[in-house]
Amino acid sequence: MKNTISTPTSNQKIEIPACTFFIKGVCKNGISCRFRHENDAILDRPLNSPVNINGEKNLAPYNAMIANDKSIIHELNGARVTFEDGAEISSVKLASDFSRIQITGLSSGVSAAFVTGILLGLGFQVPESNILVKALGTEGSVAEVKMEDSGFAKAVIRKFDSSKNVGAGTKIAVKAMGENISKEGQVNRLQLSTVTCTWWRPSRSAWLVFKSQTDAARAKVVLESRAVLGRILTCSLQPGIRFSTSSTLQVGNLDIRTQKTSFDAILHGSMKPQKITLGDPSYRFPDKQAGEHIKGLLQDKGEIDSFEPHFLPGNPKVKATATFINRDAAALAVRSLNNRAQEALGNSKLFVNQVISIKCNVLTCIMETVKDEINRLREKAWKDGHVHLKEYPPPQTSNAITAVRVFGDSLEHVRKAKAELDKILAGTVVMDGALPLWDISFSSPASLHYLNELSRDSKLYIHREAQRGRLLIYGGLPAVRLNVERTLVAKIKALQQLTHTVILTPDLLAKAMQGGMRRLKRRFGASVVLNISTYPKTISIVGSATVVQEAQALLLEYTDQGQGEDDCVVCWTEATDPIRTRCGHFYCRDCFANQASSVGEGKHNLPIRCYGNDGKCLRIFSISDINSMLSATAFEELLKASFDTYVRTRPKNFQHCPTPNCIQIYRISKTGEVVICSICLTPICTTCNVVAHDGTTCEQYKDMFSEDTIAFERWKKEEDGRNCPNCNVTIQKSHGCNHMQCTQCSIHICWFCMETFDTGERCYGHMNKAHRDYSGE
Repeated sequence: MKNTISTPTSNQKIEIPACTFFIKGVCKNGISCRFRHENDAILDRPLNSPVNINGEKNLAPYNAMIANDKSIIHELNGARVTFEDGAEISSVKLASDFSRIQITGLSSGVSAAFVTGILLGLGFQVPESNILVKALGTEGSVAEVKMEDSGFAKAVIRKFDSSKNVGAGTKIAVKAMGENISKEGQVNRLQLSTVTCTWWRPSRSAWLVFKSQTDAARAKVVLESRAVLGRILTCSLQPGIRFSTSSTLQVGNLDIRTQKTSFDAILHGSMKPQKITLGDPSYRFPDKQAGEHIKGLLQDKGEIDSFEPHFLPGNPKVKATATFINRDAAALAVRSLNNRAQEALGNSKLFVNQVISIKCNVLTCIMETVKDEINRLREKAWKDGHVHLKEYPPPQTSNAITAVRVFGDSLEHVRKAKAELDKILAGTVVMDGALPLWDISFSSPASLHYLNELSRDSKLYIHREAQRGRLLIYGGLPAVRLNVERTLVAKIKALQQLTHTVILTPDLLAKAMQGGMRRLKRRFGASVVLNISTYPKTISIVGSATVVQEAQALLLEYTDQGQGEDDCVVCWTEATDPIRTRCGHFYCRDCFANQASSVGEGKHNLPIRCYGNDGKCLRIFSISDINSMLSATAFEELLKASFDTYVRTRPKNFQHCPTPNCIQIYRISKTGEVVICSICLTPICTTCNVVAHDGTTCEQYKDMFSEDTIAFERWKKEEDGRNCPNCNVTIQKSHGCNHMQCTQCSIHICWFCMETFDTGERCYGHMNKAHRDYSGE
């Protein structure tokens, strides 16, 4: 049989095969790939692309979703962020920006348009796209409505309750639902809508009279070692009457079905009681009926999503878990029902506690490294405050992310356990004296390979955070970690001793573009790096002083015709691992990655543009192009840097949680609304930007001068503590020069005059010009 190639007819369409690497999220050719790239394929693919072409963990599929060719939606610091062309941000949505309602009691077959009419009758215009109607079979329908308005739910409920027309003569009801803008990819997911209920099961007591104290004591031992109708009994010897030889044994926690004959099969001979008296049951509800009674009490406080009682054989108490639709209803149930006597339960008390649950995603490689520390924390958290710490292993198709859940019924104990977990997951920052150890060389793929090798040899894990300019160490023995830190410090110092920087004046920049850089690359190869995205533009050269002199001579040689068509627009040499842009220019893959990594160093970095045609192109790259041209880790770091810049430059709109080192953000309001940080569980007043001041208004709080406040202000005055001009967090300079950088918002500050700058270079330039000094003296 011969193989034949069929030629398509004029009615047939030639289909270009889809790029399987693009579908997996690892195509290295980007837009120059000759196969078809379809974003629909990315939307439909499973989250199972753990490793990209650089051997790095591919995090993007777990945290980012391509909405279309022009935008990507990403979860960062508790916000849902939309990135568009040039990696610029078009919107930031927080859970507190939304509110939802549920409309119940609707007839079967109602449409979203019908629900729109109900809301319009109340004075609220809601698009049909914001309404989801769910059929409940023969029980009718229920509608869920979501609006980007934090006060929408309360306003609708208030108007509905006061309206005499809407819902009249029907079973229609309106209830608030829990706020949630997304369920996927959140770094921390806080859940406060669950409560635990504990109550005593119905029981009775019995009094057994024996001939002697010896017989009563022997019977006590036997009864405490046996279960009667599934109950573990409690026994106590009663004081005898003076001159009496008989003894009475009180037996408690008996099932209400217990009869006198129930003891016949257990107590024989001299242990057989002379007389048995049974007390009345504490109440007569069987377990199931008691559970329904408790469920009814909870439903009076708000709609319940689930109710699960646990009847354990022999346990005198029942524990049930109930989840409300709205967390406010859960809080109301705790306030109104906890520690209250219930007449239906024989006046025994009902105990209701709110379950505080927070879930976070962690790199599996980090979890595996610190598993011993996690296990110790798990035991300690349970012992100290009955806090659970549970891990959810990743699916078999991927090993990138492990979910960790911390939960318990005490906010203070859960917060403490979560803080301890955060300390473990924060790792140890590798320091060089008083500053984090970092060098630009750590951003390269070769550096990643070096760090992975060092991690394996040392049986720990080294994680790099390029945008924050630091390395983190997880696991390992203290002595081993110290040795690794020394190894990294020595390596950087060796590199720095051989690294020289040439600042490109306009003259030198022109010479570099007109052939100088090509000559340098041809002579020195990868030891020469052009930093075109920095200000000022520089050339870094690794080598001796002789090498630097030779490089300067080559740079100043007679110029040629300039950049070639196939040259990289950044380093002006033949592109290595080339990427071709839509505007027809070429980049080395590493050069494009270095350009992207400079985002966050200044406002001039965004949007990301093409430097082709001798820097004149300036076409803004689409977000899908940037995604395809960067590794997953580099793309993740780029989005984080863009987001940090966005928040930092809008201090009147967003602030970070007041807890030190907490990265969560919230939106500032004028109404004193309280939000709970989903990372550290701190309640925050969004107007005062402090820990929530329950019981006092914002104005009252501002007028208060507590002893703590006075002491803090005294400390600030004595120790020269100041508020950051950008985000208002308190900072202190302990040593070093007068260039400061706020750890909360990353703004650069001149400590002489508190003027702020977006880069350290500009801050130093200001100090030199305005104060003629850098020192901290």
